[in-house]
Amino acid sequence: MNRLLIMVIFLGVFITLGYTALNAPVKTRGPAPKVEEFLSNIQAGNYKAAVEGFGTNTCRCPGSLGWVSYLVYASNESQNLAFLFGKEFKVGEPQARQIATTVKPTSFLDRPEDWEVNVPISFDFHKYQPRFLPLAMAYGYEMTENELQNFLDNPDAEAWRGFCLRLRPDLSPGLTALPAAAKALEKPGNDSASRDRAVSGANDKVEEMAKNLFGEDHIKYLHPADAGKVKRQDGSEIPQDELLQKLPRLERISLKFHMVRRDQRLPYSVYQFLVVDPVIVLPQADGNDKRIKLKNYLAPVFNENNAGAEKSGAAF
Repeated sequence: MNRLLIMVIFLGVFITLGYTALNAPVKTRGPAPKVEEFLSNIQAGNYKAAVEGFGTNTCRCPGSLGWVSYLVYASNESQNLAFLFGKEFKVGEPQARQIATTVKPTSFLDRPEDWEVNVPISFDFHKYQPRFLPLAMAYGYEMTENELQNFLDNPDAEAWRGFCLRLRPDLSPGLTALPAAAKALEKPGNDSASRDRAVSGANDKVEEMAKNLFGEDHIKYLHPADAGKVKRQDGSEIPQDELLQKLPRLERISLKFHMVRRDQRLPYSVYQFLVVDPVIVLPQADGNDKRIKLKNYLAPVFNENNAGAEKSGAAF
């Protein structure tokens, strides 16, 4: 009887210690190393490895082409890292904080985690700085020199309309095409063929739905395209080299990640991200560049959601 009692006590202590160890707070950098790994894969231009950083343990559905949607211009996903993909940029120290989670544990081993991770990103003018294109130019429409000047006078006006998709390495053709390596990762049954039908006008339902939701003007901006031309009053075309000298350059941004994992047995994954706090450099005739902190870079829906999230203590 004594031996049995000792065994029961020992087993009880063992279970208690095990449960406590599994659920005790752990001092770590949280998902910061996973974010750094994700950005390293972005910088290396590795679509497969970058896609693996998304949604590995959540039920959130990816964009129209699968998780690769957020890495290519062709998807028209407004929050997009295509302008960073395979490019040089400096990654600052990630700042991570744990936030409230709405995920319910499904077993005693589960301990769902949600984190907000903010990472400063900066660009070296001598290596790479994305250009910020006018809306019409980024969607392949021809502009007048006066229209270009209006944009240069106030690049913050409606900057949120396709902001990430308007950030381009240069003005060369083919930048918005879907790379073969990305196409190989498309979501089966919901791929770029559907997008191509929409671009060609074969998918009337998509166009009609967009028109009803956003209006006639907005359906012009469903599909990013090669940079449109800019014409002078005399009808001549402004050369690309001259345009590149005029267009604003992106100097820095912050990336705000919502990272999640269901329990400690799983790696963290990217649930959502936002490109925030952009600062652009606007070239001036006197050689003194003008720095502008954009204010209208997020669509109204993101601003509304973030305002509510800040009040509740959650992210996004």
